Amino acid sequence: TYADTGSYNVMYVAIDSSTCNIADTVYFSVSVNLNDTLSAEFIIPPYDPCVDSLSVQFNFTGSGADSLYWDMGNGTTFTNINTVNYTYLTQGQFVVSLEAHDTLCNNIYTETDTITFMPNRTTVNAVAPDPVLLCSEPYNISLVGNNPAPPNSYWNFGDQTGIIINDNTPTYTYQDTGIYSVMYVAIDSSTCNIADTAYFDVQLATPVLAAMQINFDENDSCKTKDFEVRLDFGGSGADSLYFDLGDGTQISNQNNTVHLYADPGTYLIKMSSFNYLCNVREDLQEEVVFTSFNEIGTIIPNVFTPNGDGMNDELQFFNIDQTAEYSVQIFNRWGKKVYEGADALAHWDGGDSNEGTYFYVLKYRIACNDEEREVKGTVTLLR
Repeated sequence: TYADTGSYNVMYVAIDSSTCNIADTVYFSVSVNLNDTLSAEFIIPPYDPCVDSLSVQFNFTGSGADSLYWDMGNGTTFTNINTVNYTYLTQGQFVVSLEAHDTLCNNIYTETDTITFMPNRTTVNAVAPDPVLLCSEPYNISLVGNNPAPPNSYWNFGDQTGIIINDNTPTYTYQDTGIYSVMYVAIDSSTCNIADTAYFDVQLATPVLAAMQINFDENDSCKTKDFEVRLDFGGSGADSLYFDLGDGTQISNQNNTVHLYADPGTYLIKMSSFNYLCNVREDLQEEVVFTSFNEIGTIIPNVFTPNGDGMNDELQFFNIDQTAEYSVQIFNRWGKKVYEGADALAHWDGGDSNEGTYFYVLKYRIACNDEEREVKGTVTLLR
């Protein structure tokens, strides 16, 4: 029994006095060694679910190893290095091992561990509501944030005063028209990004406030006057204006216009204003009649349309003396009288008569010169 490690040269002598040489000597070596200390340390930190990599450290903490073999469990290996620093970039479960060999004493040491790297990266995403358009007061908007609602939320309504916190379905009232950029922040501290921001527009508009006017002088057929009409638009919010003067003249996008008709007559004037944003249209129409003392005969229409639309619903004769003797008789195509009147202010509305052509006999006096006339003709009734 040796008391200590080391290398010793041992002498062995064989002795036999009966032999010729009596004794013989040989030498051999004895090497006394302690077993190598084979050990390792695996440092595997908990992984951050918001990080797409995991860094680990493996240390050989023993001594006397003749070879080291590291296996990272994903096909990556290292040999004969005491410290391995390695970063996993893909998810998975990996069995890590170390083999340490002491060839002198034929000692093998094995250490294994399992690495589970399955990060679950979660994020909060702010989903902006659809853009809002309001065209009438009060300007109240009701919004809905994420579904399901985040733990916390923040709304900035873009008008320098409106801020609402931790309400996923806020209601807010704007005080004035305009275009506002609203900010919505969804907040969840348990996610990787903690907060996310989205923007959307709120547009508050005033549609067309119609203030259209058709102005003209009541025409006195016994005096010579210009046949003039004045059209005015005094509203707001109109994207376009359209005037139809009834004589083939059309005017666009002028707030005011004065039109002089070349000839006397009956004209249907139409005014329209449009607001495209709010899809609002305002219309105004009026029938104006211009007559002249220099006209020969009366103005007798050849068609009228008693359909209740307020335009040309009655058979009306113009440029007659409404206070003088007057009579009108109307017959159908078979000669049957369907209407008779003696009041110039009362007009035939077609009654129960069907569409078609009717014959009339009109007796009257011309306004201003008191000339008595009798006129016969036809008129068409259309419904």
